[in-house]
Amino acid sequence: MLEIFNRIAENFYREISLLIEGESRIFRIGHHRIKAENIQNNIVFSMLGGA
Repeated sequence: MLEIFNRIAENFYREISLLIEGESRIFRIGHHRIKAENIQNNIVFSMLGGA
């Protein structure tokens, strides 16, 4: 179980680390949508709600 969690976390980190200035990406985690956005080389997370 921990190995699966670590693999998910590594993939999530890899995706976020590839964001360039001004770029954003939306992830689905369960029924939540989370937006990761690179603003002036800072990663900002926003909850967009669920459905």
